[in-house]
Amino acid sequence: MVDIIDDKLLMNKEKKRLYDIEYRMRTHEIKLKRGKQYYEDNKKTLYIKSRERFNRNRERNLEWKRNHDLQLRTRNRMIVLQHYSKGVPQCACCGELIYQFLQIDHIEQGRKNKPVKLNADKLCVRLIKDGFPDGYRILCANCNNGRRFTKNGICPHQRIITRTLFPELGV
Repeated sequence: MVDIIDDKLLMNKEKKRLYDIEYRMRTHEIKLKRGKQYYEDNKKTLYIKSRERFNRNRERNLEWKRNHDLQLRTRNRMIVLQHYSKGVPQCACCGELIYQFLQIDHIEQGRKNKPVKLNADKLCVRLIKDGFPDGYRILCANCNNGRRFTKNGICPHQRIITRTLFPELGV
């Protein structure tokens, strides 16, 4: 007796599910047309209500957007730092581990090949989008800036090590 009741319930549920699918397909176009017509008829009112709602929640929305953007930028930056550092984000020259000090460096002529100037956030997005192309490495701010301000582009850390180990080179 219980089995017969269960079978009837299952059949009724299946019939209802099929009917619901068919009903949604039948009424979908009608609802779309109604919605578009309502929007056209009430465009100004809807715009005013939207602006009021935005202004009412402006501070909360802006705070949320700031936090969300910061999380997104940090996540993208960590992905790039981890990829080019082969795991743990660190300077390729001196081994600095504090990620706030780390920067993305164009190896050799990489900067001249890319005429478009990008800030760090946009560069991270571009590198992820392009599939992490070669020609970049991770350096700390000291090593990156030290290379820029020496004539031969050698990091001050490397110059000190070379002078100490090989004084005859005269670097």
